[in-house]
Amino acid sequence: MCQYNFLILENNALENVIIEVGKASNFRFQNVLTKFSIPNLHSYVTDLSEDNCNCGSVIGCREWKEEEKFNIEKEKKKLERKRYSNNRIERLLIQKQEQLNLRKTQTENSEYKEADKWIKFFHDLKKEKLENKVGLIFHHYCSQVSEELVKIEEDNLDVEKLTIETLKSMVENKLYWINYKASR
Repeated sequence: MCQYNFLILENNALENVIIEVGKASNFRFQNVLTKFSIPNLHSYVTDLSEDNCNCGSVIGCREWKEEEKFNIEKEKKKLERKRYSNNRIERLLIQKQEQLNLRKTQTENSEYKEADKWIKFFHDLKKEKLENKVGLIFHHYCSQVSEELVKIEEDNLDVEKLTIETLKSMVENKLYWINYKASR
């Protein structure tokens, strides 16, 4: 299963604006054929990783991301069964905790960087005084993107309330229409 993040347009008349603002925000948008339960939506997949998906994205990560737990007692018992010395066990436990902390810091930095890109992108779109709707949605696909029907709900999100926490808290298959009107 792979996650894909989509920028959704109500009407493809905005395509050129989206692509230009996207370039300024370091996004590459690519039009893709998708099957959503709401017809006539135009979807653009964003910045695919080396694996050609958006797995590991900040968008919706609270829904799927599990905190990596480090059970020090369990790890200590495992090392004791291997008959390691107490000094070696202590060093290995410290090393494992440091690696875990480093990975967590790298993940958080990556999340903030991606969130900042999205927030900047939507604020830059606000300057364009759009008349048509622009939204954001993510879905975990089990098959090809063009084959799977995605049943979606709709919600509105004010651009001024767009933060890293709102991006993390997004729900899969919920289309968040970004509201610019209230913030002008």
